[in-house]
Amino acid sequence: MKKRADSANKEQRLNQMLSKLKQHDFRLTPQRLAVLKVLAVSDGHPSVDRIYETVRAEFPTTSIATIYKTVSLRAFLFIDFTLVKDHDHMVIIT
Repeated sequence: MKKRADSANKEQRLNQMLSKLKQHDFRLTPQRLAVLKVLAVSDGHPSVDRIYETVRAEFPTTSIATIYKTVSLRAFLFIDFTLVKDHDHMVIIT
């Protein structure tokens, strides 16, 4: 039961992010969608480096700038999260 609720919650988070992008006429590139999926399904607080590694597995030409731009875009759209520096990398707290 809990697993199904968690899955629905993650899907709802992704749909919220996609809806915000559409409301503001932002393009939904495959790489941007991959970043948002990583953020939506993360139970913890993924670092930008971790997101980068995950997305590059599917899209090898993705740059770290793409990850930062998508994370910054998420902040611009007022989606609930905080970006903090943890040792040598940035961590997203949702």
